[in-house]
Amino acid sequence: MIGGHAEPAQDAALREAALPLVNADPKLIVVSIGPYDFLEPIRRETDLTKTDGHAGSIETSQMLVIAPDRIHMDRVPAVTRPALSRFRILANPESEFSTGVRGDTSKISRELGERSLEYIVAAIVRLLRTLDEKGAES
Repeated sequence: MIGGHAEPAQDAALREAALPLVNADPKLIVVSIGPYDFLEPIRRETDLTKTDGHAGSIETSQMLVIAPDRIHMDRVPAVTRPALSRFRILANPESEFSTGVRGDTSKISRELGERSLEYIVAAIVRLLRTLDEKGAES
């Protein structure tokens, strides 16, 4: 299963959904992964470790590769990193970042998008091959 969100709650929901399947058939191999599971090296080399986020430099750069017609660079706000509530559960949390962007937008580029997508695909392929060959992640 490949999820598209980096939020722990979404990852946990995918794992919970798969648990009855692997309980019913322990030989079944189910993996739950997402792009953010593999992006840390790209974030480090671009100095986006703590500043990138939703619709920030990496995601928007990837969209420049996948669907460039959907990106309107004239609408991309400057670097934005609004503080979200850490503990309080808020109604409509997206209202905390009304532009939809929560991250550093200063490094958006097609080249970053291509590099990060290639890195993610290669990492997923390596993981799946390792699982296929060894039955384990390493």
